Amino acid sequence: MSDLTESVNKIYPITNVRNDFGILLKKEVNKDIVEYITLLDGSKIDFQSCVNLYSDKYIFNSNMNFYQRKVDNSNHIFVVENPDCSTQCINIFDISGMWIQHLMDKDIDSNSFSRQIGNVCFYINSKGIYKKDIYIKFPHIYPNKVSGWLNRLTQPNHKIGTLDIETYNIEKVAYAYAIGFYVQGDLQCFYIDKNKNSDNLIISCLDGMLVEKYNGYTFYVHNLRKFDIYFILHALIKVDNVYPNKYQFKDNIVYRDGDIISIKISTKINGKTYSIKLVDSLLLLQSSLDKLCKTFNTNVKKTYFPYTFVNKHNLWYIGNKPDIKYYKDVIYKSIEEDNENMDECKKMFIITNIYDKIPKENWSLKDETLSYLGNDLISLHNVMEKFITSIYINYHIHATKSLTISSLSMDIYLKRFYDNNIPLIKQKSIYNNIKQSYYGGITEVYKPYGKNLLYYDVNSLYPYAALNNMPGLNCIYTDNINSNIGDILNNLFGFYFCKIKTNDGYLGLLPHRTNNGLIQPLGEFEGWYFSEELKFAYEHGYNIHVVLGYNFDKSENVFDKYFTELYKIKSNSTDKVDRAIAKSLNNLIGKLGLDINKYTTKIMTEEEFVSILKTRKYRGVHYLDGTTVLASYDTEVSKSICETNDLNYKDILLDFLKSKNSNGKITYKEEKYNSVSIAIASAITAYSRIYMNKIKLHILNKGGKLYYTDTDSIVTDIKLDNYMVGIEMEFVTF
Repeated sequence: MSDLTESVNKIYPITNVRNDFGILLKKEVNKDIVEYITLLDGSKIDFQSCVNLYSDKYIFNSNMNFYQRKVDNSNHIFVVENPDCSTQCINIFDISGMWIQHLMDKDIDSNSFSRQIGNVCFYINSKGIYKKDIYIKFPHIYPNKVSGWLNRLTQPNHKIGTLDIETYNIEKVAYAYAIGFYVQGDLQCFYIDKNKNSDNLIISCLDGMLVEKYNGYTFYVHNLRKFDIYFILHALIKVDNVYPNKYQFKDNIVYRDGDIISIKISTKINGKTYSIKLVDSLLLLQSSLDKLCKTFNTNVKKTYFPYTFVNKHNLWYIGNKPDIKYYKDVIYKSIEEDNENMDECKKMFIITNIYDKIPKENWSLKDETLSYLGNDLISLHNVMEKFITSIYINYHIHATKSLTISSLSMDIYLKRFYDNNIPLIKQKSIYNNIKQSYYGGITEVYKPYGKNLLYYDVNSLYPYAALNNMPGLNCIYTDNINSNIGDILNNLFGFYFCKIKTNDGYLGLLPHRTNNGLIQPLGEFEGWYFSEELKFAYEHGYNIHVVLGYNFDKSENVFDKYFTELYKIKSNSTDKVDRAIAKSLNNLIGKLGLDINKYTTKIMTEEEFVSILKTRKYRGVHYLDGTTVLASYDTEVSKSICETNDLNYKDILLDFLKSKNSNGKITYKEEKYNSVSIAIASAITAYSRIYMNKIKLHILNKGGKLYYTDTDSIVTDIKLDNYMVGIEMEFVTF
């Protein structure tokens, strides 16, 4: 018996007897109102008056029966409305008239009935409870609040700058030899000398930024999380080991999937605190700086630099310009981004032409580095200024408060298009169940080689999929559906755990997780799936047994206005910047699917990390110096890991809970999850797989072959029908 059933039984024991309310009491009625009831001990009471002492919402009439029953040695009065009907409402009171519980019984057939208690409905037959429904109403997602001066700002936030680091490699280890920052009109670059190592160089730059005129600025760094942050952290930790608390940064780091995506650095000078925030611009504009400069038509363009020429021994080199081999790959990559189909001979001609324009003599590595670095800083600043201004003008949103393009997309959607109809699911058990239905896209290679093949790409697949009906705020969890899908097809909309037996076709239609990744197998397996994907598989011959699941109400037109407007801008606008931004704002879906299961990423000593490994699962580690690491690990204590290390799980868990409660605050920062909805993310990706599978089946049915597919692309050997190809959303491009 479940804990829920046991708790209910304490008030009203659930039996297989339909009208088991206790012993019927006599009642005295005057003008259809019950004035008195006679208890089993013979005493007569004005029960209406007793109840009225607590609440005036109950009025007892002649259509009600009164029963007395002892529960836990206390007498209770059961008031049953319409006792002879198939549906009965029951209110339970104690003997003094205080209301305790409300029930509703309904006949299902001659052998079974349902009993609803609060948000739970039990289904009962002669053998007892055989099914349970739990009615759930989710809150809706909502935006995080913006406080402070930025919330009051009525124009684009121009308190921004850029930062960049140049490095060389020694045996695959990178060392910084130049760094700089730029704020409108102020470019400061720093080059290593014989009295400075990489850490000193970085600290000199940070000190130049941590001054009054840049206090509160946001500095964008292109690829901060995967590159620059580790040099900056290494330098800060080195200083912290000698001068603790000179810089405050450890408690002001924002993590995503184990990576640092933002860091706030502060210091005190003459009693006043100055701070700056570093943010990864690549998470907002997901293209190379070279391509961004072309898209945003910046005044300063990215130039070419011979990265591989630089080494520890030639940092002060002055002489002839480096050989063309040091420039070739850099220039080639830039050309390739814009001219994939250009003839190789023409590419080499362009590379040679660019190289020949570089002065041959008196080429200084220091001068060229500082020029190149300054150029990058100014060009990235130009890009971010245009981006931030465009976002504010078009959407009245401050882009500087968003750390990723998906969070910015969500901010715009919630402010301008949202109708409070997306479920926020934070209950761990529900979230974890539905998350198992969130598979994402699948990459498959069917045939590794072919001739005269055709490549098709679906326009805005996820936005198009998001135009379908979405899960709403209400759902019913049923723990014992146990039906073949064909018998309940029209009643399903939500997420279900099923046993699957596929057809004998060539193509698998449902995803399945294995230790080796995601596949679409044939045969028998089980898992959680979105109902519409199950229906699609059933229509194509799959045998599906639905075991249990969450049945949602349907919410219509959840994203229609948002994605339709973006697609119009992307397709019709003559402004290249607006088109590029509209395209990037399609990333709304990524925010909805964030993992809310808590894990910790923090800076700690290696010794502390080793201790953590004895009780928790780790997700990743990066060594910052010989004794300090940036480690990611599950916040929750793992029972299996504790037992593997011969530790008492209960004692460790108790210590963890005591520590958590006594601290009073979290010493690390993560993004808040007020705008995450695993149900919506799962539904959109499922609709997308359905669409892709329809195209695959179409190709196979026409006698074509599949060579390769991924989330939104297909390689085949036949042309698709004309009605499937076009430039509009949901069509494929050739």
